[in-house]
Amino acid sequence: MVDKINTYVARSLDTSKANSRPVEHKGQADRGVSTQAPKGGTDAVSLTDTATNLKRIELSLSDVPEVNRARVEEIRQQVQSGEYKIDLPSLADKLISMDKDLG
Repeated sequence: MVDKINTYVARSLDTSKANSRPVEHKGQADRGVSTQAPKGGTDAVSLTDTATNLKRIELSLSDVPEVNRARVEEIRQQVQSGEYKIDLPSLADKLISMDKDLG
C-alpha cells in the first residue's frame, strides 16, 4: 500500500513575543520556581559555593600538564634497560585500598 504525502503544506512558525507566556512546569508553583525573567529585562545567575570552588580548581589545574613527560621518559628508560622493578606487595596494597575506596 502506498500513500501520497504531496498534500503537506509548510507553515511558518510564529516566534514573536506577542504570543509568549510564562511556562510553569508541574510542581514548580508549589516550590516558588518561576521561568519568567526578572523585572527590568535582565537575567540573573547565582552560583553555589560548590560551583565557584569547582571553577577555581578547574582553572588552577588547567596550568598542570596532563602527562609528566619527564617521569614517563625516566620509566621508559628503566623498562628498556631492565632496571624497572615492580614492588608487588606495595602494588597489591594500593589495589586493595583503591577497591575499598570504590566500595
